[in-house]
Amino acid sequence: MTTYDITPDVPPRPKLAQPPDDYALPVQNLLVVPSGTDASASAPPVVSPYLTSDEAAAYLRKSVSWLLRVPDMAFLRGKPNLYAKSDLDAWVERHKFRPRLKV
Repeated sequence: MTTYDITPDVPPRPKLAQPPDDYALPVQNLLVVPSGTDASASAPPVVSPYLTSDEAAAYLRKSVSWLLRVPDMAFLRGKPNLYAKSDLDAWVERHKFRPRLKV
């Protein structure tokens, strides 16, 4: 019976050099414009009347975890949850502290 050595005689691959940290551009600063169109002639961005969980928490100056625990906060369930600015303002008005003045 004959035994065969199946390990190839291939040298190990060289390690690839890592690009510098400032090599990649931030994704949020990129604007993809279809070829043949002018970027200045494109339509203005659509502004949504809804805020994401991060934006709503920043608007209320609270954390996202606090916002998600509030039981009577109106929102549209989804990924991410969406909050109407008018609902956030109404919630603040309902929960605003009004001290009782002694006369």
